[in-house]
Amino acid sequence: MKKIIFSLLCAACVFGCCKESNYLGEWVEPIPGMDGFQGVLLEKDGKASSVNMQTLVYETWALRGDSLVLTGKSVGNGQTIEFAENFTLEKSDGEWVLRAADGSVTYRRRK
Repeated sequence: MKKIIFSLLCAACVFGCCKESNYLGEWVEPIPGMDGFQGVLLEKDGKASSVNMQTLVYETWALRGDSLVLTGKSVGNGQTIEFAENFTLEKSDGEWVLRAADGSVTYRRRK
């Protein structure tokens, strides 16, 4: 009985880690009207950072049910505003994307 419980706990840990690892990496989109990319880097332990965006500073990320929540600060125009954005991980045109809940942003994993 102890071996069965231990095996189930190990399996739960492995599957839980795998789910988080699906999100790790650099997720980007083309910069509108410019060359280059912008987006977010998702790292272990819930750390997030912005990619080529000085005024939108991503700080943390967390999984909440089927959503990924990014938090950070919007800086500029003499003020700083804290924010939280919800994203979902979806399959689009054969690749995984992070899509903002309001549809305003779609990041693709950078290869």
